[in-house]
Amino acid sequence: VVRLGDDGGVLNGGVDSSDLDTFKIVIRRNLFPKILPDTLRLRPRDSAAFSLSLRSADGRDSIIAAESATWSWSTNLGKLEAGRVSSLTKGRSWVRLERSGVVDSALLIVESFDSALTTGIDSVTVRVAKGAWVTVPPRSTGSQVSVVVVDTSSGGGIAAASITLRVKVVPRDTTPLALALSPSAIDSKLKASFGTPAVFAQDSTGKVKVVQASFKDSLLQFAGSTGNSYWLGYDTIPVRIHSDLDRDSLARDTSALLSFGLGDNTADASAYYCILRAGETVPVCTLLVKSDTVNGIYTIAKSLIPLGARVWMEGRDSRSVTSTAPRDIVVKVDTLRSKVARLEDRYELLALPYTTGKGSILDAYKRQFGAIDPTRWRVFRSDTTSFREVSANDTVSDLGKSFWVRTRKTPLSPWVSDVWTTSVSKPVQLSLAPGWNMVGNPYPFDVDWSRIADSSGIDETQVRGPYSYDPATRGWSTPDTTKVLKAWHGMAVYNATSGSVSLRIPGVASRGLPAARAAAASNSFRMGIRGWQSVGDTNSVWVGIDSTAKTGIDAFDNPTPPVPSMGMNLGLAAPAGARSTQSYFTDVRPMSDSGAQWTVRFNGLQANRPLSMVFDRAESDSTIPVWIFDSKSGRWLEASDDMDFAVGKETTREFKVLVGATPRVRPDMSRFGLASRAHGVGWYIPDGMGRTRVKIDIYDLRGRRMLALVDEDMDPGVYSRDIRDVFAVSRLVIVLDAGGQRRTLGTIIAR
Repeated sequence: VVRLGDDGGVLNGGVDSSDLDTFKIVIRRNLFPKILPDTLRLRPRDSAAFSLSLRSADGRDSIIAAESATWSWSTNLGKLEAGRVSSLTKGRSWVRLERSGVVDSALLIVESFDSALTTGIDSVTVRVAKGAWVTVPPRSTGSQVSVVVVDTSSGGGIAAASITLRVKVVPRDTTPLALALSPSAIDSKLKASFGTPAVFAQDSTGKVKVVQASFKDSLLQFAGSTGNSYWLGYDTIPVRIHSDLDRDSLARDTSALLSFGLGDNTADASAYYCILRAGETVPVCTLLVKSDTVNGIYTIAKSLIPLGARVWMEGRDSRSVTSTAPRDIVVKVDTLRSKVARLEDRYELLALPYTTGKGSILDAYKRQFGAIDPTRWRVFRSDTTSFREVSANDTVSDLGKSFWVRTRKTPLSPWVSDVWTTSVSKPVQLSLAPGWNMVGNPYPFDVDWSRIADSSGIDETQVRGPYSYDPATRGWSTPDTTKVLKAWHGMAVYNATSGSVSLRIPGVASRGLPAARAAAASNSFRMGIRGWQSVGDTNSVWVGIDSTAKTGIDAFDNPTPPVPSMGMNLGLAAPAGARSTQSYFTDVRPMSDSGAQWTVRFNGLQANRPLSMVFDRAESDSTIPVWIFDSKSGRWLEASDDMDFAVGKETTREFKVLVGATPRVRPDMSRFGLASRAHGVGWYIPDGMGRTRVKIDIYDLRGRRMLALVDEDMDPGVYSRDIRDVFAVSRLVIVLDAGGQRRTLGTIIAR
C-alpha cells in the first residue's frame, strides 16, 4: 500500500497527499527457450520443423509457438521459416533461435540416401520416399533399390490418389519387397469420401489388376516386385455384365440356359450366378469365372429348383457390384406328399399348396383321400357369416384358403400333382373380410407369420392371430403362440377393422429370418405381478400367455376361436384387511419395436404404509426388458424382482408396465430442490439420494408455521401439490428437508 505526498501544505484548499493505492509485484521464475530436437537428420528435398519449448529451472518443458522467436542458421541450406526447414541441399548447419535475449541452437544434418543394400541374414526397413518405407528381406547379393514418386494417373478408369510409386531393384533380384505407405501418402479428401484406396499394377500383358494390400498400424502395406509400377487409386468404371434366360418355366426334366457376358477394366473382375430358391430367404451366389472379359452359358437344372426360384447374374470387382435384372423360374410339380401325420377319425383345418387351377376344390382333395365318400371324408368351408359343405361344382379360388376336413380311417396319399409353382417374387395376396377368416399356407414349406405381417404392413391392432387348431384336443392355440403358417395346415386370423385387409404371404421359409426379428417373434412372455402392504393382503395379476386358455370346437356351427382379452385391473385389499384370492389375466401382444404396455391400478391403499411389488418371471423370459412407470413420482424404473414404493395419503396408485422396449422419455433425476408450479409447488428427489424422509413445511412471512405439507418416506422422483385453496394469504415461504439437505422457496399463490 502506498501514498504520495508533497511539502506544499494544505492552505487555501491545497492537497499535500494522495489516496491510498495498492499494487502487486510478481516475481516470475526464469524460463529458457529450447529447440527440439537437438539434432535433426533429413534427406535432400525433404522438409521438417523444429519445435520451440520453454524450459524451467527444474527441467520441465512447455511447447510454445515457434513464431515467438527469431530463427537463423550458420549455413544456408534452403529455406528456414519459424523453425521449418525445406528445399534442402546436402550439408550441415547450426540452427539458432533468440527469444527475450536468450539463445539456443540445434544441429541440422542433410545427407543423401545410401541405396546400397549389403548382404545379410536380417531384414531392414528404410525410408526411401515421401511417406514410403521399404522392408528389404535378407539378400544373397548386394543390390540397389530406388523408389520414385510420380504424381500421375494410370488412366483406364482408375482415378489415382496422391502418389504413384515405381519400385526398381537392380541388378537381377526377384525377391519381392514389402512396401508400406504412411497416412500422409494417401489423399485425405479422397479417403474421407471413398475409403482406403486400392493398389493397382499392370501385368506383362498390359492388363490392370488389383494388388493384394492390407491396412495395418496406420500403414498401407503391399509387396512390390522388380521394375513394376504401382499406384493408389479407385476403380471409377463399374464392372459390366448382362444375361439372358432362354425360358422361365420348367416342366418334366427340362433345363434352362442362362447366357451371360462380363467386361471390366481390371483383371480381378468376376462373374457370379445367384439364386434364391422358394422357401429360402438368403440367396446363394456361386463364382463361375474370374476375368476382365468373358462370355459363357450356365445350365439350370429343374432338379435343383423343385419348387421354383429367382435367378440373376452379378459382376464384381474390388470396388463395385453390378447385377442383372432377376428372373423368376416356375416349375411344374409332379407329385408332392404331405408330412402331416394322420389320426383316426378327426376334424382338421387343412390348406392346399398351390392352386388347383380350373378344377374344383373337391378334385384337389380327391388326390389325397380318394373317391368322394361321405362316410370317410367331407370338406367344409367357413367364414365370418357362414359354414357349409363344399359341393362338387364349387370352383371358388382355393389359393391361400383353408378348409375344415372330416376324415375317418383315411390313409395319406400323394396330395397334389400337375400344378405349377407360384413366382418367388410375387407373394400370394389374400383379402381378409372383417371378422374371422380361415387362411392357409399356399406353399409346401413353413412361412413365418412375422414375415407375413412385415410384408403386409399390418400389426396386432388390425389382425389378431394366427390361431392354430389342434385336432387331438379340438382346441385353438392361445393368441400369439403360433409363429408360423405350417405347410399343409390351415389357420384362423381375425380382422379387427371395419374394412378388408390385404394379407401378403411371401414364398420364404422360417430359417431365413433376421436374427433380431426371429428372437422377437419366438419369445412368448408371462409375468406375475403381486402386490401387498401387509402380510396376508396379497393380490396378483398375470401378464402373459395362458397356455391353458383354450376353448374346444364341438360343433361345426361354431368354428371361430375365442376373442383374446385386452384389459386388466388389479385392486389391493381394503384397509379393513379383507382378502381377495382372485388373480387377473391378460395376454401379451407380440413383441414389437414400440413394446407392449399395460396399466396396473392398486386401489384401497393404506396411508403411510409402503407398497411392495414382486415380479414373477420364467427363466426364459428374464432377458426381455420390463419397465415400470410410477404415476406418483413420474419416472420410469427398470423392473427388478422385488420393488418397494413409498405411499403417502393416496388411496389409489397406478403403474404402467412396458415390455420389450426402453422408455423414450426419462425425467432428469439429477436435481434436488423446489420449484413454483401453477397454483402450487413441485419438488425433486434425485436418484443418488435414494428413498428418504421428506418434510415440507409452509410458513408465513412472520415465520409462523402454517402447514406440514409433506412428512413421509419418498422414492426419487418428481412430485407436485396444488395448494391454491389451502391458504387465505398469498405470500408463503416453503421449506424442503430431505437427505440432510434443505431448500427454501418463496412463492405467491395465484388465486
